[in-house]
Amino acid sequence: MSEEVNAGSGENPGKKLGVAGFVISLVMLLLGWWFTALFTVWFGAAGPFIGLLVIVAGLVISVMGMKKSKAAGHKNGLGLTGMILSIVNLAITLIIIFVIGAVAGAAINAGADLQDSMDALNKLNEMNH
Repeated sequence: MSEEVNAGSGENPGKKLGVAGFVISLVMLLLGWWFTALFTVWFGAAGPFIGLLVIVAGLVISVMGMKKSKAAGHKNGLGLTGMILSIVNLAITLIIIFVIGAVAGAAINAGADLQDSMDALNKLNEMNH
């Protein structure tokens, strides 16, 4: 005979992970720009990627909490909210990184084009004198 488990009874094993994931996700969504700037000061160009790792950590912890809760027959609203916040923050952060990268790339190309134009003008000026 199979034993029936009373779903949802007892302590929720994923609750603490859900809370931790939610807190990390909320803090990074609200203050992620500040932490990323701080990480950039401390670690240079790796700063934004460290910020991304913290966002991903919040996502992973939230999902782990949800899975543990589900396996025990519980729901984990904070884990779900943490997961959603992490996904939104990850999308926003990736868009910002790509936009900054594109702008920086365009600026570098414009600088190189400007340098080429200045070199051509200098050669013309030398030829005329």
